[in-house]
Amino acid sequence: MPVKSSTLSLYGLFIMIAFIFGFATLAHAQTDCQKSTTCEAEVTAAAAATHEASSLAVPLPEPPFPDPPPVAPAIRPLTVGEKFTLGAHRAFGPQSFVIPALVAGSVMADPPDHFPAAWHDGASGFGRLYGDYFTRNTANYAGEIITAAIVHEDPRYFPSISKNLANRFFHAIIFTLVDKSDSGHRTLALSNFAGSAAGGFVTMAYEPRGFDDIAHAEQRASVNMAVFAGLNLVSEFSPDLARLFHLRHMSNQPQSAAEIRAESFPTWWAGKHPDPKP
Repeated sequence: MPVKSSTLSLYGLFIMIAFIFGFATLAHAQTDCQKSTTCEAEVTAAAAATHEASSLAVPLPEPPFPDPPPVAPAIRPLTVGEKFTLGAHRAFGPQSFVIPALVAGSVMADPPDHFPAAWHDGASGFGRLYGDYFTRNTANYAGEIITAAIVHEDPRYFPSISKNLANRFFHAIIFTLVDKSDSGHRTLALSNFAGSAAGGFVTMAYEPRGFDDIAHAEQRASVNMAVFAGLNLVSEFSPDLARLFHLRHMSNQPQSAAEIRAESFPTWWAGKHPDPKP
């Protein structure tokens, strides 16, 4: 059956449209593939460049931070027995026999007004003065240690951790009024007040008339409190004094419990200064 020309024309048009559509699809697919390959190459190149830059970069210095403040060494609190041992060291160590002799000699050289001659003339006067200051010193430490044991106060001196001389000076003075408890916290120095009062008022039992009243006892208690402050200053600056005068090494660290039990005399006199043990 012969095919009409119009039908052939429709078949040819259909084939031409299919060919054009297929060619366009293939071209679009090739373009997408090229774009995808290009993007992937660009990403790979950027990653390589970033890695190379990071490997060549110079690290920035870390910001400086101040050193942490020094920390005082941890010292184990003393038992009641160790406190009394420390008090015995202070009350009956060599310094407790030497210092009253020096003070008695200075009073004999310049006695107070209206002071009886029996208290500053000859060997008997020296003996009275020596006994007076030795008794006062013993009462100071007895009152200090007994009070420290009752109120759980640490009778040792803890030096300042500062390197500033003014700060260390005021620390030693303030430590006379506010020291540490057995737990390591700040507390009112009741032991120093009690010891100063004990040493001042005990003299009312034997001082000559006119010097055995409350007013004189209060004056002596004030002097005793100043003595405690002076001892704190000596403890604080003893290492500096040792270096200044080229003496043996002195430590201003508090004695540990083991040192107190082992030694017969205070460390500053005996010359043994091991590092404090916790």
